[in-house]
Amino acid sequence: NNTVWADFAAECNTGLENNYALQANYSYDLTVYSLSNGFKLSSDVGDFGNNSQTINITSTYDSNGLLTNHSFVYGTTLLYEIGWVESDAPVITDASSDFNVDVGYTGVIINWTATDATPNQYGITHNGDGVEGPAAWTSGVEIQYVVSDGLAAGNHVFQIGYTDDRGKVTYDSVTMSVLPPPPPAPAIPGYEPLLVLGFFAAATIGIIILKKRKK
Repeated sequence: NNTVWADFAAECNTGLENNYALQANYSYDLTVYSLSNGFKLSSDVGDFGNNSQTINITSTYDSNGLLTNHSFVYGTTLLYEIGWVESDAPVITDASSDFNVDVGYTGVIINWTATDATPNQYGITHNGDGVEGPAAWTSGVEIQYVVSDGLAAGNHVFQIGYTDDRGKVTYDSVTMSVLPPPPPAPAIPGYEPLLVLGFFAAATIGIIILKKRKK
């Protein structure tokens, strides 16, 4: 919210007279005062027709520019008040855990479920790059993200961000580690396979001959 409330109040006061000539045409005297987070509209006794008490209408806003409180006070009597109760950020109730897959995997799905009284939108990123959303989400309904097949070996971080109507945000990340294929079995150093087989065959024949001689 980038509103400069002092400028807002000054513009309102100018507009009330220039556009409506409240004092000249209606004998109404209204003044807008700036607050740190909003404004107050006031009129003294007798300055708004036949009001016998002062009038104060106050509106305040949060850092996102959303109304937090609106009240009408006549003298010392609160005639009405509208307020937003501070809400919590969306709550993630279920999510996939970090996991490993082998290179060449297929059909991987990551799941998230969140709850909130006023859900707004969600978005998903893969290693920081957007891959889904922004899109609407429903409280308590699972979101399924189908991971592209054939991602390279290494860590792949999928992050979801949930927002609600009050500007609150919740994030969750799931890391999918793609494991490289195992290395081939090492060859026996210094020997050719046929040479090794020949050696064992010769040794076997030699043992048989020795046994026959002993008889």
